[in-house]
Amino acid sequence: MRFSHTNLLILSGLIWLGVGCMLFPKGLEFVFSSLEQSALYISVLTGFLGKNIAAGIWILLALVLGYYKGKFVLSKTVLRAARNLESLANPAKVGDLFSRNYLILIAVMMGIGMGMNFLGVPIDMRGFIDIAVGAALIYGSILYFRTARALSQA
Repeated sequence: MRFSHTNLLILSGLIWLGVGCMLFPKGLEFVFSSLEQSALYISVLTGFLGKNIAAGIWILLALVLGYYKGKFVLSKTVLRAARNLESLANPAKVGDLFSRNYLILIAVMMGIGMGMNFLGVPIDMRGFIDIAVGAALIYGSILYFRTARALSQA
């Protein structure tokens, strides 16, 4: 099945948005659960600031990290995907959108996410990571949508 370059960029953006929208609330749930469990990292903040402010600061730090990861790391991935598409015939196959290395990277990241269950990563840190990665993916999806819009207007 073949799709236009614009539609492939939108599809990729939707995938990133979907994964980001799954990770982000999961991370929030972990952070709020960690307040009840006196988790390792967030308990340091709660001692000084109280639970609600500590959770807010923890979430804000994760959002800031996610934003910068999206802006400076994932934006390069989006540009690389767009350049890769430009080199392909239009319309192109869905399988052409993702290189083998990209798929390996996704598998490794999924493995790390699943591995956090088995490695005993503290729940507050898991929440932090899920919020940061979720926010980065949501930001990256916006970049995909902007790139698709620019391509469709060209």
